[in-house]
Amino acid sequence: MLTSVILRHGRSEATLLPSRGGLLSQLTLHAVGDEPVPLLWLPDTFSPAESGWPGGGMPLLFPLAGRQFHGDRSLHYALGERTYHMPLHGFAYALPWALTGQQEHLAELTLRSGPATYELFPFDFTVVARYTLAGATLTLDLWITNDGGRDEAAAPMPLAMGAHPYFHAPLGANSSLAQCHLETSATSKTRVTPVGTAGKSAPYPESAEEAKGTLTSPLLRNLILGEHAVGRASLVDDGSGRKVQLAWSDGFRYLVLWSLEGKGFHCIEPWMGLPDALHHGDGLRWLRRGECYTLSMQLALEHRMT
Repeated sequence: MLTSVILRHGRSEATLLPSRGGLLSQLTLHAVGDEPVPLLWLPDTFSPAESGWPGGGMPLLFPLAGRQFHGDRSLHYALGERTYHMPLHGFAYALPWALTGQQEHLAELTLRSGPATYELFPFDFTVVARYTLAGATLTLDLWITNDGGRDEAAAPMPLAMGAHPYFHAPLGANSSLAQCHLETSATSKTRVTPVGTAGKSAPYPESAEEAKGTLTSPLLRNLILGEHAVGRASLVDDGSGRKVQLAWSDGFRYLVLWSLEGKGFHCIEPWMGLPDALHHGDGLRWLRRGECYTLSMQLALEHRMT
């Protein structure tokens, strides 16, 4: 089984692990005037041979991001007359993907439904993820197709997926987290509750501390940002002069911020919908039989010349 695929363009490099959930495990981008910079954090305990949550890199959250609930039962949902188990962040990260296209700077991975997915998600589907490396930019294009329900009553397929990049923070050895901040055009926020649901929406920012967006602030942990004026946001490291810009297509409506104190990463995650989207419908899409839905996002590194 293919263990890794390496993309290169100039001095930029990306590593994909098809058999490990199609994980983008490593991304090093090279901006003019700077050295190549590793952007994605991966824990020392990571094993390519396992199939659980990777805890680093950039796993894809399909078909549903976050936790789903059926009544007070976490990680369950109801569809028709049946109740199904849905793991946290779906199941795509736990299954092998097929390499269906490759060039030096580009790779296409494909996940198809099968016996391992039917008990969790009663649909025939195809997900194609194309990663393209160009200079200091990585583009991810996604095509999600409902190939038909396993049950006539379940013909429309629900989708509220996301991506979960773990960014190194800070972005330089001589910088600090206190010198890193988030730039965003978001105008609303929703906190994640202790049980993993979305809380009540409020304006963003509500305070000078939130407006600074400093990543040391506990206000930027377990926070969901929405109502973006433009589909992009940036992680800025003033200490190193580096900026990682995220850009996303309209299907991604939210940015989920998550971190663990002292771990050296900050997650800035484009999601289609809020947690438990299958229940409340916020950001949820229902794909008709045969319908293909597209999403895209970009990660780009910039370096401020000094």
